[in-house]
This record gives sequence, structure tokens and C-alpha cells, in this order.
Amino acid sequence: AKGNFGDALFSIAALIRLATARCATAVCAVEVMGAAAVKHGFYGEGMTSGEALTIVDATGDGWMFHISADPSTLSALWAAKRVEDGHVAVVANAYTLREIDPNDPNTMFSENLFSVTKDAGLWDGDGAFDWAMVLGDFSDRPWYRSVRQYSVQSRVAPSLDLKPKQMPYEYAFSVPADEKLDRAAVMNLFRNFYEGTEFDLTGGVLGGFFGLPYRFEMDHEGGSTWPGIEGQFARPLSLPRTAYSLVGYPDPKNPIAYVCTDQPATGVYL
Repeated sequence: AKGNFGDALFSIAALIRLATARCATAVCAVEVMGAAAVKHGFYGEGMTSGEALTIVDATGDGWMFHISADPSTLSALWAAKRVEDGHVAVVANAYTLREIDPNDPNTMFSENLFSVTKDAGLWDGDGAFDWAMVLGDFSDRPWYRSVRQYSVQSRVAPSLDLKPKQMPYEYAFSVPADEKLDRAAVMNLFRNFYEGTEFDLTGGVLGGFFGLPYRFEMDHEGGSTWPGIEGQFARPLSLPRTAYSLVGYPDPKNPIAYVCTDQPATGVYL
């Protein structure tokens, strides 16, 4: 079926189905999704929306994949970067890829990326191509995204002594974990409400007597839609409207995916 904003054929869900049907490796998935989107077009949830995927295969090879519609809506722009062994990468409703280096063997991208963005006036062609800065938009509700990046990175790498930053692009693409994370540790990353930080959702007046971490979703936590009221709530990884979360355990002989329906804070991974 055609997309909502033109003749593009592939949504992110359709690309995922295509890759899982045809590929056994993360590299294959990146190449198949990218080629299909460039040839037949990609459409996002909104007219200006892109998508980001984390892709990991049974060997543990992990990639971050970003994709956006091109100006014609008939093709796509995409790029992907391999996550280093021992590193943790976070994506939270924002692009995280930065420099796209044509000479980096751990980076892949569409052949039309540089020419299309230059012709569209999005990139001047000088210096390195920065995906997040060329194709990202961080003007709307930056804390909605960046607090989740800070939460995960600061917990897996406390030795870095990271400080909260408002803009998502101020964080590193990935950080080296201080120690190996077992399955329970990864699952618990999704269950955090920023306890012990300045963003703690269990404390203060809004937490009430029982430390309730849930907030009214005023404009998707990003700001109030009520006249005369401004501000933002920090968005946790676990929300009452969470449909599911997934933790994959790579093993060439016996890969396992643990799925938690509903929100991770009160759900069970099976």
C-alpha cells in the first residue's frame, strides 16, 4: 500500500518485516532495508518524521540504523553505524548518528545521501557530514529525549561522571560500559524512574505521599497544552502506555528474545 504522504511504499514496520524474512545478519538487514527504501520510497509516522532502529544479530553484531524520507518522497536517505563491542548505544526519539565517514568500515549509508542533502540546501558540502545536525530537529522538547540518554549512559558507565545535558546531540553516540551487563541489568535499565537524580519522578509534590512516578501526558510529556502553563516532565523509559519492551540475548547456537508486554516497571520478561 502507498504511504500517507505520497507514493513511497515502505514504512519502518514493513522494512523490519522484509529484513527479518530475508536476513540472518545485522549487516544484511541494514543493506536490505536501505536498498528497498531507496528504490521504492520510505514514509514515516509524520511528514517530517524519520526512524531509528537498533539491529543486533545472533553473533552480537550491533548496528544503529537511521532513515528519513528524501525531499521527493519517492526514495529515502539512510545511514548506519556499528556499535563497538563493550559499548552501549541509546536512541530516544532522536537521531544519534553524527559524522558519516565514507572511509569508515563500520559505517554504511545510502549513495544519494550527500548529493540529495546538498541539492536540497540541507548541507553545504563543507567538512564532515553530520547526520543529526543535517537531518535532525532538536528544537521541540529536547529534555523529552535527552534525559533518557543521560539515565542509561550514566548508569552503565558511572566512571564517566556524566552530567545532564539538554540537547540530545551533546551525548556520545555510545559509551563503554564499566562492566558486563547481564540480562537482569539490561531489563532494569527500562524500569528506572531517575531515582536519586534531579529528575526523580518518585519524589516532590507531584510524586505525592506514595512516590507515584506517573505524570499527566501534557503534549506527550514535552510541555503543557493548558493555557498559561509551561514546562516539561522528564519522560521515563517505562510508561503506562508502553506496549512492550524487548531484550535480546545473542548466541549463535541459541539466541533468545525476552519480551515484556505492558510497561517494564510492572511487567515480566518472558
